[in-house]
Amino acid sequence: MKTKAKFVLRLSILTLSIASAYAIAADSDTLKDNATNSTTPPKDSSTNQSTSQQNKLDSMTIVGSYTASKDVTSATGLNLTDREIPQATTVITQQRIQDQDLTNIKDIVDNTIGLSNIPADTERNTFISRGFQVSNYQIDGSIQPLGGLGGSLGQTLVDLSTYESVEVVRGATGLTTGSGNPAASINFVRKHADSKTFKGYVNMQTGSWDKREFSTDLSSGLNHDGSIRGRIVAKYNKNNYFIDRYSKETSVFYAVIDADITQDTLLRIGAGVQNNNAPGATWGYLPSYSSDGTFTKWDKSKSAAANWSYYDTDSNYYFVNVEHYFNNGWKLKVDYNHSQYKQHSQLLYLGTYIDDLYNYTLKSHSKNTANTLDVQLNGDYALFGRNHEFVTGALYSKQNLKQYYGYGTNYQEAFPDDLSSFDGDLDTDFETPTLNADYDTKELGFFAATRFNIRDDLKWIAGARISNWKREGFNTSYYSTTGKITPYTGLLYDITPNHRAYISYAEIFSPQDKYDANDELIAPLEGKTYEVGLKSTYLNDNLHTSIAFFKTDQDHYAVGTGVYADSGNYIYEEKNMTSKGFELEATGRITRGWNMSAGYSQYRAKDSSGDDVNTTYPKKQFKLFTTYNFVSRLPQLTVGGGVNWQGKIYSDDSNGYRTEQSSYAIFNLMARYDLTPKAQIQLNVHNLFDKTYFSTVSADSYGYGEPLNFTVGLNYKL
Repeated sequence: MKTKAKFVLRLSILTLSIASAYAIAADSDTLKDNATNSTTPPKDSSTNQSTSQQNKLDSMTIVGSYTASKDVTSATGLNLTDREIPQATTVITQQRIQDQDLTNIKDIVDNTIGLSNIPADTERNTFISRGFQVSNYQIDGSIQPLGGLGGSLGQTLVDLSTYESVEVVRGATGLTTGSGNPAASINFVRKHADSKTFKGYVNMQTGSWDKREFSTDLSSGLNHDGSIRGRIVAKYNKNNYFIDRYSKETSVFYAVIDADITQDTLLRIGAGVQNNNAPGATWGYLPSYSSDGTFTKWDKSKSAAANWSYYDTDSNYYFVNVEHYFNNGWKLKVDYNHSQYKQHSQLLYLGTYIDDLYNYTLKSHSKNTANTLDVQLNGDYALFGRNHEFVTGALYSKQNLKQYYGYGTNYQEAFPDDLSSFDGDLDTDFETPTLNADYDTKELGFFAATRFNIRDDLKWIAGARISNWKREGFNTSYYSTTGKITPYTGLLYDITPNHRAYISYAEIFSPQDKYDANDELIAPLEGKTYEVGLKSTYLNDNLHTSIAFFKTDQDHYAVGTGVYADSGNYIYEEKNMTSKGFELEATGRITRGWNMSAGYSQYRAKDSSGDDVNTTYPKKQFKLFTTYNFVSRLPQLTVGGGVNWQGKIYSDDSNGYRTEQSSYAIFNLMARYDLTPKAQIQLNVHNLFDKTYFSTVSADSYGYGEPLNFTVGLNYKL
């Protein structure tokens, strides 16, 4: 974007901001919100209703709010509100997704308290929580593979158009997820066919870098009484980027049918596909140092990709879900999910120092196929004159990964050009990719949990999971874990009707294929989270706040020593990692038309020697986003904005050369105007002040974050 265009855009936004601030001040004199002086205690599911349907009605909040309107089951399997979970919990509602123009899983991570995204290149990302990598995610509570190497098959590019909301539970979540790291659980709640009448929308967007996007979401009853309903979601996006030679094309299609088989039985059947084509994709980022220690700061548009580089990913899935309510109010839920991720790519990586670069040219294709079956039974039971909740379940999953690699004819040869003048022209031929890996991963787990309503103001959650895990196949070690138990417990106490204190302990484990000096497999990683916090509610349950203090231990962390055992296995030694910190969050509606999400997170991660670890992960973050609708003066207009700030990150290479990004803040703005009761136009501006910053740093490279950009969209409700 040229300098003049930037100036005009900023001037327009500044004018809008000043006018908005004046209007808010004027409008606030006429606002009378009953919630302001309300002392009504919050509603939650601890009031012992006999059916889950009544629980859900009690936990509903105002439509369009930033607070959750449904129970969050991804932490314990129990039907609990976010306030009843003894861990730090964030729910990204559909309203926030729309207001912030969040488009994929990366955007969710970037805008959720306590989470951060570390891009590996243009197509791969690593998600971090409390100093540990998020290793899997959930869809409607069923586990899905996030994939290794930063989601190399496109798992970190999941589009949000097919999801209603996203639930994030931070810390260890082994009770419901089985194996993984003590980082976080990210659960995507699918859109379902919940309308008996025809409704939907069409949306068109344009924006920076020739962005073109069209999407639609349509649902309707399919028979006379609406007992069979259908919904389809479609999206197409194509845009260039600020990086030379790189562009992106994404298409999404999703369809689901909900059928009331009986008054007590619901059947859901759905399927979807997502295709991502990325010509000019990079493999890694820009090299940062010359061999003499001279640091080079490249233009933001600079790319190390060749003209023939591309990274294409495809995913397809289908699912069947059955929910049945028994006469006593208990619910049986059975989920089957099938997913397949594919990747095809030709990539160029330029390694070592700028004045001593080598070509690493690779042609590859991979496929990951996953099948999961999840069965859960939950309901209420009476004991000692009080009602309590119980859930039990079993999960079986099987994944198969196949990888094919073929190298370029100039693989590991000296780079023939000067990178500063490199325009992507590099001749090479690729050999036909051959099988590099083919292995299965199987997991079988059983879990049970209960919530004892000891008193009206005191609840105790206790549960455990037993897991069997195995991996075997071509070009992988055989390793397994049998009968691994991961406990979970938490105590919640209502200090007042609006303030709930909690303390919890949770575990998780992750097998690893690393060997010690005796050629024996190192024990599975064991993650343990200790957490104490306070969850409060204000303004008639419209504003939720939380504060959490946590300590997370990860035992048996394998660190390479750089030598080999007799068998040729790389030698690792075990170390322990500890992360300590706290998180603050406030989310919800302050007055009529004023929504807000704000939070601060901070931690420090050290190994058993007391040294800081993972210094490329931001340890301090502040995230704020707020919107305001002019309820009395101009109800058609909604304006908003926010800021994402993070602390310093850095990385040192073997020669002591440091690549560093100091703390920085990114400001964003939005405005939406209702042209008619059905049509609205929305503007989103990202990185308002065009801040130049590194989104990721490593020992010998760095990558830039997005410069100033905008999106304008027109939405029409049908």
